[in-house]
Amino acid sequence: MGGRRQKPEDFTVVPDWIDYPSNVAFKLHEIVSHQDCMDSAVSDFQRTGITIRDCRAFAVRSCPEFEPEAFGLLSRLLQKPVLPVGLLPPTMQETASGDEKWQVFKDWLDNKKEKSVIYVALGTEVTLSQKLMHELAYGLEKSGFSFIWVVKNRPLVEGEMGPHLIPKGFEDLVSGRSLVWRDWAPQLRILAHPSVGGFLTHGWSSVIEALGLGRVLILLSGASSDTGLVARLMHSKRVGLEIERNEQDGSFTSESVAESIRRVMVSPEGDTLRANAWAMREVFGNVDLHNKYLNEFTHFIESETASTRSV
Repeated sequence: MGGRRQKPEDFTVVPDWIDYPSNVAFKLHEIVSHQDCMDSAVSDFQRTGITIRDCRAFAVRSCPEFEPEAFGLLSRLLQKPVLPVGLLPPTMQETASGDEKWQVFKDWLDNKKEKSVIYVALGTEVTLSQKLMHELAYGLEKSGFSFIWVVKNRPLVEGEMGPHLIPKGFEDLVSGRSLVWRDWAPQLRILAHPSVGGFLTHGWSSVIEALGLGRVLILLSGASSDTGLVARLMHSKRVGLEIERNEQDGSFTSESVAESIRRVMVSPEGDTLRANAWAMREVFGNVDLHNKYLNEFTHFIESETASTRSV
């Protein structure tokens, strides 16, 4: 709000007010893409800054058990209550619909070895160009791993019409070893299956689901939103690796996809990542912990509402 960060390049370094070691900053292509989507008169950053300045409390979908330094910093910076609402992990009961579709996945996964399958889903926040979708496809194939890839059939991809979001004949190429799925998928149940070892994704909700089940992450950041920041944070926490993208234009190659998958899933380097991700179940999968934070947040809202009415 003070105007110190204006140019896109200003956002590619960790801000000086973060007083602990951090790698969480935008890549140039991410911040350029993000700023291109903003209202030129009032930016998203201004809207957020005004909201934070004028609010009475600040709620965060996280918890001190995972980000102790961040909660301490926010409390000092904002000088107002900073309230964790927990990670809000979904439960299997909440996602138990679609039994017919789940049976298709279960039958397929039951025939695979333990932790041998990569689940791939990029969610709804960011879509890739057709060219990058093809690079991702061939990277998955080159990795040598079996995978389930949930591909949303969207007519518009990063401003371009794409008749073939994945390469023509790709499904035949990987048939038997892998599964390309063009519909809604029961993500949590798939991730919980013992044959799934890793998750290629980028969104915060998907990261929460994966670490709640101890699945190691292969992170493909999006061109905008907060997915790049999430990827950097998970990379620094050593629970996964971020697929390398060109910092200027966001491009990546099939080789970088394949190499990242192999490093995470089978390399000696990946031993630590897999162990750390598995240990994260104690935080991300702790429903009682997150319900406690949610109850505390509810009590705060109730007390604030009561005090406002009494004035």
